[in-house]
Amino acid sequence: MRLLFAGDGPRDKAFVPAFVERLIGLETGTLEPQFYQWKELRKHRGSGYGPKLKLLLADARTNGFKGVVCTVDQDAADPRDRLGALQSARNEDRAQMSLVPVAAAFGEARPHLEAWIINDSQALRIAFNADEQIKIPNLKPKEAFDEVCNAHGVTEGRDRCKVLTSIAHALDLERCMKDKPSGLKAFAEEVRQELRSAHGD
Repeated sequence: MRLLFAGDGPRDKAFVPAFVERLIGLETGTLEPQFYQWKELRKHRGSGYGPKLKLLLADARTNGFKGVVCTVDQDAADPRDRLGALQSARNEDRAQMSLVPVAAAFGEARPHLEAWIINDSQALRIAFNADEQIKIPNLKPKEAFDEVCNAHGVTEGRDRCKVLTSIAHALDLERCMKDKPSGLKAFAEEVRQELRSAHGD
């Protein structure tokens, strides 16, 4: 199954497609993702998430992708309604292209993707191959994840991306007792709803 993804950077690329693959019941390694960083799309359509999503939807139609999956960070320092912009663009696209709609699922990580990554301590234990349950430091999500990586000798870069993919494959929503307002469960519901028909269910 071929899907287009858009997110902020390498951590999104390592985590989100693997998590989506598991959410929609694909065998590990059978998803064919193509990933764009949001900043890569800026030069094509100017600023704003809505125009960038429309570009991705057009790309999906032209090149035979089954759908588009986008993730954004809430970023407390930036009060723009990113999720709302994506939803509006999807609605506009469907009104204009009603005969050839493209599945499009969005998620907003609050405040950052790492809030999703550290949501299931058992998945962390599996990914880090730890003997005991991993205790998540009482820090902001980014710093907490980085500290856990450092404590287990996982350096930034390729090794950390492998860990992110492993976490995504092991993450169980039923164990995410502290979803709080992280947006993880809302994203999972959105993905399942939007991609169910694209996957043929």
